[in-house]
This record gives sequence, C-alpha cells and structure tokens, in this order.
Amino acid sequence: MKKAKLPLLFALATTLMACPQKDDDMPPEPMDSIIGTWKYFKSYENGEEVTLEPCDTEETLIYSANGAYSGSNYDEVNGTCELEETTSGTWTKNGSIYNITIEGETESQEPVFEEDTFYLEYSDTEGSTTTTYKEVYKRQ
Repeated sequence: MKKAKLPLLFALATTLMACPQKDDDMPPEPMDSIIGTWKYFKSYENGEEVTLEPCDTEETLIYSANGAYSGSNYDEVNGTCELEETTSGTWTKNGSIYNITIEGETESQEPVFEEDTFYLEYSDTEGSTTTTYKEVYKRQ
C-alpha cells in the first residue's frame, strides 16, 4: 500500500510544480533608478563646492515611470523664490545613458547614482582653460 502512494504523491508534486505562476505572483520589474522627484542639492566647479543661492535648491526634476520628464527653475524676486521656467518632455534610457527630449531637442546624460543622490559631470573649455562641473541632485 505504501508503494502505491509514492507514485501518486510524485505525480501530484510534478503536476503542481509544472503549473505556471500567476502574473500576480511574478516579482515586479525593477524600477529605474532615475524615476522620482529630484532637487538640486550641490554644485562643484573644478572639485570645489560652489555655494548655491537659496532659489537654486528649489530646482526640481521629475522623471516618471511612463517616460515623461518635467523640470522647474526658480529665481529670486524681491527676496522670494518664484517659478521662472518649467520644461516638459520625455526620457529614455539606452544602457547607462539617459536621453532627455524637450521641444524636439535631445540631450544625452550619464548620471552617477549614489544612495539618494545622482550627479552629472561635464566640462566647458574656453580658450585654453577647461572647467569641470558636477551638479548633484537629491531624491525627494
């Protein structure tokens, strides 16, 4: 009698393991690191931290999971930070490169993510002088 139950249990176990997982049981796809709301946090010029104006730290970037992008910049007017400009567009990712398209113009960036921040580095050359900039954004 024990020998008859063993094949039956094996067949039941094989059948249960062969059933595909329901979509509800599948782990969610990982969220891209850039998705979220980011505020301008720090700035460096040739490795030296630059003091930001209070309104600079109001600059906000929003990357949505659906590929939408928006940004807002603020300027000081009579001692108050007022919205100066908003931009909107789309973003895509190719490897570690993010392509931001605003009004038909695409800019490629390669942010470096560290904990709750990311930074962008770029250089500007005027004559024989090259200046390196690092812009740091903090997740909100």
